[in-house]
Amino acid sequence: MAFMALFGWIFLLMIPAFYIGMALEAVLTWAAAHVLLLNVILVLLLVPNLLILWILLKIRAKWKREGKLKASYARRDPTLKGFLGRFTLFCGLAWEFFVVIAFLALLIFQPIPRLAGILL
Repeated sequence: MAFMALFGWIFLLMIPAFYIGMALEAVLTWAAAHVLLLNVILVLLLVPNLLILWILLKIRAKWKREGKLKASYARRDPTLKGFLGRFTLFCGLAWEFFVVIAFLALLIFQPIPRLAGILL
């Protein structure tokens, strides 16, 4: 009785973890069985992300020419749009860069079939 009183809450965490694990196993099994379709999906996701990255790099180059990336520009702007714009542009560029790298790594190294072989 004392055991359940002290550690019974762990079982409440184990039940959702079990179902999440089952869902991940189902997704990994499907991905391992449909590698070609998964690669097509990755390419279809990679193309718009490359386009977005290219657009963000063009915006950054334009802002750099106009001087909007300098700290003095952010200090002159009382609404903080200068800082928030620079910060948002940096975060967008970083996100898109890492997404493109992740999709390229998945396409080049093809880890899904090997991962499914190890885990399943």
